[in-house]
Amino acid sequence: MIADKRLKALALCVSDDSVRPAIQKVHIKGNKAEATNGEILAEAQFNEFPDDAFPTCPGADPGDNSIYVSADNIKKAFSGCPKRSAVIPIIKNIRIAQDIFKHGDIDVDVVHLTGTDLETPITVEETQEPATVYPKTAQVWPQDTPENAKYFSLTLPNLQKLIALMKSVDTEPKRINFRVDAEESAIVFYIPGDASAYGTDGIHGLVMPCRFDEDEKAVMKSHKPMQHTTDNPAKTP
Repeated sequence: MIADKRLKALALCVSDDSVRPAIQKVHIKGNKAEATNGEILAEAQFNEFPDDAFPTCPGADPGDNSIYVSADNIKKAFSGCPKRSAVIPIIKNIRIAQDIFKHGDIDVDVVHLTGTDLETPITVEETQEPATVYPKTAQVWPQDTPENAKYFSLTLPNLQKLIALMKSVDTEPKRINFRVDAEESAIVFYIPGDASAYGTDGIHGLVMPCRFDEDEKAVMKSHKPMQHTTDNPAKTP
């Protein structure tokens, strides 16, 4: 599989819970990757390039096998990509490949993550744990979209403003609570504060209604969990 920088972003969503080792890593199957910390679930599909378009590197396409890669190894592999804009678009990505071989009576399963600037490739190896089983994340997705569902959109600058508001309070852990009113077109938020420090109970506010892109709304309305598939539109002539 060939993966772009979205994979590095997914790695930020893994868990640090040592009791749940499966979700400490990004789960990849087919052309889909997913990550969760038990509170946030994020997933993405990678279809832009066929696997055999990447410069030569170890391993074979994992196909429909489930593989698990750590955030650290993803970061290391991307460090091999060009630091500036690449003339060849594919080398802005990394390749994820797999080797399964016998070592005595034991099956050894190794995943290779490779990034290259066409001069100095960086390949990171990660041995797979055979007992690892990822949670059935498809079961947590809402099955149907209500007809009266409300849709909201946040730009990156506005999301950064909300984060700045969260950082301004001393309460730990920092968090923001949302309330969506069925009949209103705004999201009310509340950031708990330290009343002993400020004499207040935090920050209150709302995300006001904004125009929602109809194409994006249609995607959200029909969205279901991404399917694990080895089909890659990029392979189609």
